[in-house]
Amino acid sequence: MTPLLTELAWALSAFGVFAVIGWFVKNLYPFSAYSMYASVATMRESNVPKLWADGVEASVADFVDYAGFEPEQMMPAHTRCTLSWIVHEAKRHVAEHRGDGGEVCVEWGFVNVLIEDDGSVRSERRVVCTGTARRR
Repeated sequence: MTPLLTELAWALSAFGVFAVIGWFVKNLYPFSAYSMYASVATMRESNVPKLWADGVEASVADFVDYAGFEPEQMMPAHTRCTLSWIVHEAKRHVAEHRGDGGEVCVEWGFVNVLIEDDGSVRSERRVVCTGTARRR
């Protein structure tokens, strides 16, 4: 057998083993089935994390000396959010930059986005916690 055919046989064998294992374990990484990720496409409602500073949308990283709320309050239980990594990073930043507050009123929350049956999109601002901070 030529080296190319040998490599091709090994590749096809490896693919076959992967496919068989994937068939039996379904949604166990790295043998994930498409259905593990497909549910996001059918979502009708989600929450987008946001910070408002004096009523204007802002970045968490633009502020320090946060006071008035704890990072644990930033993600209420049962809040459906596909951008949880943003919440995680925001919580980490607030925890690392705690202080006595500042001149800016900050509000952390979510914009609830809902796709109606007719295809229109409705959004609503939901503040979860408030406090103060200082601009960098």
